[in-house]
Amino acid sequence: MDCRTAEEMLPWLLNGSLTPERRQELEDHLTHCTECRQAWQETKAAWAVYGQHLPKQELIEIAEGRKASRDLGEAARQHLASCPECSELLGLLQQGWRDLNPDTSSRPRPGRWTWLRPVPLAAGALLLLAALSLGVLWRQSTILEEDLRVLSQRNEQLEKERLQSSQQLDDYESQLADLSANLRDLSSPRVNVLAADAMPRRFAVRSGTGDVQPLQVPAGQTLLLILNSDRQHALADYEIEILDSRQASVWQASDVRRNPTGDFTLLVPSGFLASGNYRILVRSKARPSDPEQYDLLVSSP
Repeated sequence: MDCRTAEEMLPWLLNGSLTPERRQELEDHLTHCTECRQAWQETKAAWAVYGQHLPKQELIEIAEGRKASRDLGEAARQHLASCPECSELLGLLQQGWRDLNPDTSSRPRPGRWTWLRPVPLAAGALLLLAALSLGVLWRQSTILEEDLRVLSQRNEQLEKERLQSSQQLDDYESQLADLSANLRDLSSPRVNVLAADAMPRRFAVRSGTGDVQPLQVPAGQTLLLILNSDRQHALADYEIEILDSRQASVWQASDVRRNPTGDFTLLVPSGFLASGNYRILVRSKARPSDPEQYDLLVSSP
């Protein structure tokens, strides 16, 4: 909200006619804008002193010369000097009186038709009041249109967020279904589970089998992967990490101990390792900078 809009809405804030959303927006603006806060204080002070317009009959009497402005009270004179609506209405009434009495420069002399003259003036005052009311209604309708535009944008944003939440919910349900299927696989005995040995890279290079070990895993098959070691097994508390071809970690476990046979066994769920290159690192907490490394090329026959 800019300062011009905020200052135009200050009277509506004072008389309580703003919507809750518009009121909150204006109050937020006043919290951060020193100039508008000053205008707000001036508006409240003016409302307290000049909140009531002068009676229309009193303005008619001043326009006809039956009462001088000096006969008004101090507050009424200050209101007349500062209120554009009352000043404009008095000017129209005076102009109407001069048009009806072109030769009269002072208070009119009593005559046969004098009692009829205030009637056009009152009608003019009513017309002016109607015009002013239309202006107020137009400004209020402009504010309401702006409120509707803001609400429409907010509804569009909420709809986008709802669609995003719905998509996320679908993704979560799909992941939950996959996890449930894996849990069923792990909670019951499996026949003919695929088992594969993996040797450390240094041992594979020394034995001439190559630094990357091929591993064929049929689709939907659970894999029992045995990580053999060529090192002494006195050390305890290991960390195992699986990296993909981009060296991004896809799985990690800590505080792991070797089997009594000196190796590690991993039960890999079906579909966990897609076709591609993987590196498995086994680090000892005592020597984390010198891990055992297993390079695998996983494929599906």
